[in-house]
Amino acid sequence: MKKLYPKEWAKWHPYKEIDEVDHYYTGVANKIYKILYDSYIDEGDDFLVDMAFMLTAWFEDVISETHVWETFTGECERRYGSRLPFYKLDGEYYPDEINREDVMFLIWHYMQTDFGDERVINPENPALASSARQIFDMLCDEFEEAPQNERMQEFYGKQTFGPEDFFAYRNKLMWFHLNCYFNLINTYRLSDDMDMLCRESGDDEERIKMISHSLVVNYSFQSRLNLLSLTSAEWLALILKNNGNENGPWDNIEACGDNIYKCVRQDEDFIYAESLCGEKKEYAIKKDSIDLLMLKAFVSGETMFRTMLVKYGGAYWQNGLMQIKDDKDTDEWNTDINELEHTLTHDNQKAVFENFMKASGGKFFVFVKSREEMKDFLCNKMKYELNPNMILPYIGKEGAMLMASPLTGLHIQMRHVNCICSPDNPFYDKNVAKEKAFLFVVNPDMIPYDLYCVLWDKGMLPDVALKSLKGYNHGRSLLQDNAVFFSDYFYHKCREKDFTDPLLLKWL
Repeated sequence: MKKLYPKEWAKWHPYKEIDEVDHYYTGVANKIYKILYDSYIDEGDDFLVDMAFMLTAWFEDVISETHVWETFTGECERRYGSRLPFYKLDGEYYPDEINREDVMFLIWHYMQTDFGDERVINPENPALASSARQIFDMLCDEFEEAPQNERMQEFYGKQTFGPEDFFAYRNKLMWFHLNCYFNLINTYRLSDDMDMLCRESGDDEERIKMISHSLVVNYSFQSRLNLLSLTSAEWLALILKNNGNENGPWDNIEACGDNIYKCVRQDEDFIYAESLCGEKKEYAIKKDSIDLLMLKAFVSGETMFRTMLVKYGGAYWQNGLMQIKDDKDTDEWNTDINELEHTLTHDNQKAVFENFMKASGGKFFVFVKSREEMKDFLCNKMKYELNPNMILPYIGKEGAMLMASPLTGLHIQMRHVNCICSPDNPFYDKNVAKEKAFLFVVNPDMIPYDLYCVLWDKGMLPDVALKSLKGYNHGRSLLQDNAVFFSDYFYHKCREKDFTDPLLLKWL
């Protein structure tokens, strides 16, 4: 076993100086680490250290009344009708105190973060339950003596950010994105991206530093790997509100994705730029957010540039890297504009979806037994002309399913078609579905999110179940009762944001 030290604990906090409170919580982290080390959870020592620090930070949050966990459980209740998924919460569950179910959920979440999409952990796993019980019992003994962390109370407490304080706010957000105890997945994602970046960039330290900073600032506003598929900016706004803050410029943050712009005009404070891809609109971009050397290159009516923007305090701020068009690169930029336009508007995909729905007679899913049936549907019903060199996939005994999404276009489903229960599906096999259908709920590579929602809403996945020591029926109830949480968690999407396309809804 390792011994955990306060300087390691401080890495998960927005300050550097260590005080007595940090020494106390480092002691708690060592106790949690010993329980995990002696448990049946065998996921590598570095991961157990991370988990010990994260569980301790959760305990610190509850003790310090900084309301991070209460915000999460409150959002769970709003979205799913219960403060936690999976577990039946009785009258002894207290939202503002520590609970055994909280510990068990967090251990499940951290282990699932470590496994990613490789394996789905049953949240009732006996090893999780045993560790959670021991950690909870130990923390109950500590509860009355544990000190509040006043510096964390100040961090989440009264905010003084004004509309001009974008960079100060962003620094707080970046810390929250990478270091808040329920955002461990963001730390792991950045580590993976940095490993890839280092392999691609070799010894170019300046490039690595520049790109890594850009990744963090953009992920902080746009990534939805967080719990409940909310961005870190959305989470922080909710937490600040629960800590007594009135509305501020951190509310209603608008993060614009990658786009290409043309400078229309400028004044002393703003660059006024028109987006060239997707929705055509004008953006007033704060000059203070643009590098001075780049700012000198802007010519009204001429300069084209590529970047990401964030709306904060009523104005747009340049966020991350910016690339300014060179006259020599006109052809390359025209290609990029065309590609981005197709990506942002989905015009081609929407046309494909409409053609598909008309050809299928309003059915979202078409099942085919052979290449000939597939070709007949695509060519004769959808009126597509196939490339002569194109070889359609071989269709085996499990069949294939054709479908289309207004966001991603045409899809040919070759895997686990026999798990889909439909009177139109001759390949449906209930026994196989009992074993494999859960993959449609927890594997985002199986099917586009909006089409998964259609499958679920139409009752075409009645057999989905998690493997459970209590048997199939219990595993089925566990997954189906928590299906919305599971799909939000693994797809990193949610219905209120990602199942709203009017073209799709028109056909439901």
